Amino acid sequence: MAKGGQFEAVYPSNAELRISTHNKIKTGFKAAGFHKGLENIEKRLKLSYGDHAKLEFTKSDDKHFSVMVKYHWAGSQ
Repeated sequence: MAKGGQFEAVYPSNAELRISTHNKIKTGFKAAGFHKGLENIEKRLKLSYGDHAKLEFTKSDDKHFSVMVKYHWAGSQ
């Protein structure tokens, strides 16, 4: 993994965009505060894009986490 983490944007279909990042958890990391920030981003996506956007967060182990934003084009199946 690169020093700053990994970032990837893919189009698995003509109707969807997925943006993901995989990063190392910093020492002294306060999980409660970080989760609040993710909740805020999730609310902003919902307000801006409705059901077309979704945020997913996973902790892969004690040292890494991943975040994925999925956007489904309006009007597509």
